[in-house]
Amino acid sequence: MVNESSEIEKLFTEIVEMTDKTKEENGLSIIENLSLTLEQLYRHQLERLKSINLSTKRKAFQFAYLKLIKDEQIQANHQLTPDSIGLIMGYLIEQLMKNQSLKLLELGSGTGHLTATIEQQLTATNTEVAYQLVEVDPALSTLSVHLSNYLQVPFDVFMQDALEDLRIHTTPNAIISDMPIGYYPNDAVSDTYDLAFEKGMSYSHILFIEQAIRTVEDGGYLLFTLPSNLIVEQKPLLNYIHQFTYVQSILQLPKTWFKDDASRKSILILQKKSEHVKKPGEVLLGEVPDVKNTQQVQRFLNDINEWIKRHKNI
Repeated sequence: MVNESSEIEKLFTEIVEMTDKTKEENGLSIIENLSLTLEQLYRHQLERLKSINLSTKRKAFQFAYLKLIKDEQIQANHQLTPDSIGLIMGYLIEQLMKNQSLKLLELGSGTGHLTATIEQQLTATNTEVAYQLVEVDPALSTLSVHLSNYLQVPFDVFMQDALEDLRIHTTPNAIISDMPIGYYPNDAVSDTYDLAFEKGMSYSHILFIEQAIRTVEDGGYLLFTLPSNLIVEQKPLLNYIHQFTYVQSILQLPKTWFKDDASRKSILILQKKSEHVKKPGEVLLGEVPDVKNTQQVQRFLNDINEWIKRHKNI
């Protein structure tokens, strides 16, 4: 029996070598050539891919992506969301929406790796999930299509601006986003949002939150990573959140993941108000431990489980 680490290394090496070779031949970007590599793998080695588990394929892709872009000048939104965030989000979704069929939408999905990580977490629970991804960057949206085929996990990918009218097929009951931080340049679109600034360009990450709240089903959940100080600093955003949702949880990510406190992020969990949803008796506040400390991680998961038990009994 081949162990997982050797299988990951073998597949990783193959992806890197194939991508480097095609880049030398066609001169396209690393991301475009990585798409071509994944396409070749699932077109010509489909049976082999079917025999490899999701975790192995995802990790091989992740390590290959990180190696291939190491010497490239890439945009911030081309970075992969860390595994730990995806696994925590997946765990929270699974616990909060247990025994429900999930219709999950990722806004600003990039490569699709965050959704793939969540799927890995949900696979063990046999949760039925329909995935929709929205990404404006053509190279990244194409890569996520090929990643879906390579992983054998169906994503419906929509290449469009996530802040324009969404062309998705199904209204989601859960929305996730690793928020792209920055200004949004299209004033004609931003002016349709309540949270747009009166003067100058608006923050795209604030508009993403409004778009998600507008889009999700009543009673649905929203999970975002965003700057830890954002809600405190943006009073109109806080008022909007309280008007349309209940804050369920704010979980600060470990300090060690960020260069300074100013760049630190948190996971924000909201639930859209509906006649069937009650205000939570307590908001889960906490700090995600460093994943290297297994005892603290287990305590953290136990705290989440206890909170969810109380939350469900409201």
